[in-house]
Amino acid sequence: MKPFTYLFFLPAIIFFSSCNDPESLPVVPEIKYKSVEKITDASGKDSLIRLTFSYLDGDGDLGLSATDTMPPFNYSPFNRFYNNVFIDYFEQKGNKFVPVTIPFTNDTVRFLYRMDVLTPDGKNKAIKGDISVVMDLTPYEVKPQTIKFGIQIADRQLHLSNWIETPPVLMNF
Repeated sequence: MKPFTYLFFLPAIIFFSSCNDPESLPVVPEIKYKSVEKITDASGKDSLIRLTFSYLDGDGDLGLSATDTMPPFNYSPFNRFYNNVFIDYFEQKGNKFVPVTIPFTNDTVRFLYRMDVLTPDGKNKAIKGDISVVMDLTPYEVKPQTIKFGIQIADRQLHLSNWIETPPVLMNF
């Protein structure tokens, strides 16, 4: 799957919360699906998707600041870790889901974001909370009837979380 940066989008809305309870959480981030919500435009057509998932991280090293631009977080079309939220877009074809590709190319549609630093102050760095991402699907010519998303995040130590998928979503484009 070729990486593709979604250049024409509404800014992602990412909400964060953290927890300072003393807990023993893994240092590799873990995520869990919570919800997917369709948002309609004035004509009643689905245009935005809000994905919400929870996260746990034992050492609190989630997120990147605007100054995180040196390797391994530097910008390059081939550097996966410039971003730290990776969302793949799938459409149903027959009985299986396949990556959505941009017409007349082999490029797959991926939503790539940089979530802000979530590291709490204090001695205990363990964090947990929810992240919501809003994505605009309208610029794409491909308008599948049934879609789903795959999600993964990375921390500053380049640990990749588990991979999660949303349930299928029936769209009205």
